[in-house]
Amino acid sequence: MKKLATSDLLRDYIELAGKRLDRSTIDLASLAVRRFVDFAGDVDVNEITLDDAELFHSFVTEDGCEKTTANNYIRTIACVFRWGIEHGRAANNPFSSVKRFKISEKAVRVYTVDELRRLLDAARGDEVMLAYIWQGLNTLRKSEIMNLTIYDIDFEANTIKIQPKYRTKETWPWEPKNRKVRIVPMADVVAKMLINRINALPAGQPYVNLGPQRYGYLRSNMDSLTERQRKKPFQNFDRNFRRLRKRAYVEGDFHQLRKTGLTMLLEQGERIHVVQAFAGHSSIKTTQKYIGLKDSYLSGALVTLNRVVSSVG
Repeated sequence: MKKLATSDLLRDYIELAGKRLDRSTIDLASLAVRRFVDFAGDVDVNEITLDDAELFHSFVTEDGCEKTTANNYIRTIACVFRWGIEHGRAANNPFSSVKRFKISEKAVRVYTVDELRRLLDAARGDEVMLAYIWQGLNTLRKSEIMNLTIYDIDFEANTIKIQPKYRTKETWPWEPKNRKVRIVPMADVVAKMLINRINALPAGQPYVNLGPQRYGYLRSNMDSLTERQRKKPFQNFDRNFRRLRKRAYVEGDFHQLRKTGLTMLLEQGERIHVVQAFAGHSSIKTTQKYIGLKDSYLSGALVTLNRVVSSVG
């Protein structure tokens, strides 16, 4: 087998497999492999040993990164090498044998009803931020809200379709996470808010949750938009939401609204595989991680446990 530098394997992987991968996957592969090259040198891929891979795994954490990041680097480089083996560029995959760090699961944080009310009160008078809060609680991701168009909404069925966008005169390319198309039920309050927003849109603007001025700028620069601009076209949204949280005296982030919505669905008795479909998760294990375990679940479990134990006695 011909010699191939590690950076050249990365180049081939991006050129030949990149069209089937998300931009975020490509970016992580580039970062992980380049970090390894900085650590070990741009050596022949078939000269890399398991010891090299394990030393790099430890080095990443010693260099100040979290164990989760180190695990992600190893997993990602292993995928690159697996592709290399399948396409005759590498003979072995030392990264696949690295034992990952064990990560303690963190408790999932969701907003309480009181916190949600404070957020809504703080956003009163700001129709854009109110719309984002309600849609986040309706289990939509931030990028999905920003890229929502009038063509995605079915007011008769009360549903929102999360689907890719393509380059047209009005829209820029965008793909949902995991490239999954899904249908999300739309709460009545969200439907009313979206109707109001659509009625206020200028002619020719399909994006429901962008201001006309921002959309006009993006549309006029369609061919030069960065991946970040296409994915999150609402500039400074995170900063605005942080300011809102401070006014409401609430801790958390925007994604926590989605987690809260998913948790509320379960609390109301919705089956977890249905919630999984709403969320667009590939694995039900992912959905379980998103769901906060509320006190009501614990107290209910305690009643059941007491009943079971009593029946034994």
